[in-house]
Amino acid sequence: NWDFGMTHLSSGGNLSIYLEFLNKWAVSTSCSYTSQALDTRILRGGYAMLVPAVWYGSVYVKTDPSERVFFDLSTNLSSSGNQSAQHFYVQPGLSVTPFNTLRISIGFNYSSNSDNLQFVDTKSINTESRYILGRINQHTLGATFRVDYNITPELSIQYYGSPFASVGKYSEFKTVSNPRAPEYADRFFMINPVLTNNGYGVSENGGSNIDYTFSNPDFAFCQFRSNLVFRWEYRPGSHIYVVWSQERTDYIQPGGDSVSETLGNLRSVYPNNIFLVKWSYWFSM
Repeated sequence: NWDFGMTHLSSGGNLSIYLEFLNKWAVSTSCSYTSQALDTRILRGGYAMLVPAVWYGSVYVKTDPSERVFFDLSTNLSSSGNQSAQHFYVQPGLSVTPFNTLRISIGFNYSSNSDNLQFVDTKSINTESRYILGRINQHTLGATFRVDYNITPELSIQYYGSPFASVGKYSEFKTVSNPRAPEYADRFFMINPVLTNNGYGVSENGGSNIDYTFSNPDFAFCQFRSNLVFRWEYRPGSHIYVVWSQERTDYIQPGGDSVSETLGNLRSVYPNNIFLVKWSYWFSM
């Protein structure tokens, strides 16, 4: 089986293809193009700004989901004009069913994001606003692990765990000088802020006087969430649930570690544990 679709609009177009084979494997892919346009949200309440065109492409592959071993892979890539932004994402996943009552699933995801037009802050000077943008270089890494074990039709155990970390670093700061200029480079005024005590100071004329300051926007974020659920149907329609949920979250600004080091920092974060027992009884009327 196969499916093919294509749309075309004045501001861009989209092409998508889906193929499914006799062995129940499948492949889908799509690509799209969005032309240069005004963005009313990029400056967070400021002017509408002309942003470059964007190319986007994605691929998804999966094996037969009815087999005991199932694998899938999704990935996408986007690129903006004037080399203003690039984004890459990949997520492989594996699910194994060793026997009918047990299913184990694991997945990973990684993304990198480089964007020259990331909003940083807004400052006022003599009743005029300065919309500050910067180049963000961001890496994100995550994983998901799940186990479903049905011991009997009335008794089951489920576990879900997902660590996640993201690190972003900023550079090439600029202010918006002419948001609708036809030429990309004419829309900005490059600034050279001086970093002192985790804050940047800006002198627009290059002198010793600081016109305004803004915080260092670098960050490191990590989080782990897990749930362990025990379910027992002790009589038809009546259940007991015992749940243990744990969360670890850490946010550092500015952050300087790599994404792998940030993920490892989860071990030292004090956990937030929640225990819950739910009992229900079905009355037969």
